[in-house]
Amino acid sequence: MPRVASGEMVMPKTLTPAAKQQLIDSLYDLHCRIFDGVDKQAFVKYVIESKAEHTWIQLHKNDRGQLVGYFAFHIFEKVIGGVLSGVLRGEMGMLSEYRGGNINARFVIPRVFNYMMSHPGRPFFCLASFVHPSSYSQLARYADQIYPNHAEETPGDVVAMMRELAAAFHLEPVNEDNPLVCKVGWKTIDSPADRAYWRRNQNPAARFFMAANPGYTEGHGLLTLTPLSLGGVIRAAGRFAGAKANRWSRNAVAKAQDSLRGLLPESCLVRAAA
Repeated sequence: MPRVASGEMVMPKTLTPAAKQQLIDSLYDLHCRIFDGVDKQAFVKYVIESKAEHTWIQLHKNDRGQLVGYFAFHIFEKVIGGVLSGVLRGEMGMLSEYRGGNINARFVIPRVFNYMMSHPGRPFFCLASFVHPSSYSQLARYADQIYPNHAEETPGDVVAMMRELAAAFHLEPVNEDNPLVCKVGWKTIDSPADRAYWRRNQNPAARFFMAANPGYTEGHGLLTLTPLSLGGVIRAAGRFAGAKANRWSRNAVAKAQDSLRGLLPESCLVRAAA
């Protein structure tokens, strides 16, 4: 199975004009293999020339050094409810054969932690408008709290805050009766097999996303708010580390089984893995 072999972090504001143009061209070329519905000008505005106070872009490459994915994350400073707050936003894309493992967490968690340590007491939120169940499911896996979710009704004051944030970022609802589904326009290029996989998926977060945002294939985004705290970021880091250890353990068992296959009866291998 293909895998992400290396990464490179860039900060667009530090690049020369020539280097920035090279980044724009290579990233948009990759983006068009992952998404439909976004022209180059809009892509540059959101991803590379964001008006955020802080922007980082993690570039993912395969073992041949080819660009296979990206994760752009931004920290904005906005007055929300009369209080200066930090707002984390991001755009990400990965070729389908390289998805899985949530490798972006190890890049964003330290920077979020450092920002919060530098601004003690400042409210901080992650605001997303997810256009694919995989992204929503990954955030739900690691965050302490995420709105909306499958387990509870979103409180009215949270909905009001989400509306205020949506307006601040010019996110328009698809339908005024449902303010949590907004017009994004980024359409993930999924194969029929990919879409069938998500229709069958039994993960509660994925099932909730599919029910709450059935128009995601048309570029509709599920507006999602995650309140962030230092304790929550530390717990998210612990969950990520635990998931990574579990994957390593499963991979080690699989490799051991492959090396023993043909030397031991299959029944022994089954018992060893249990």
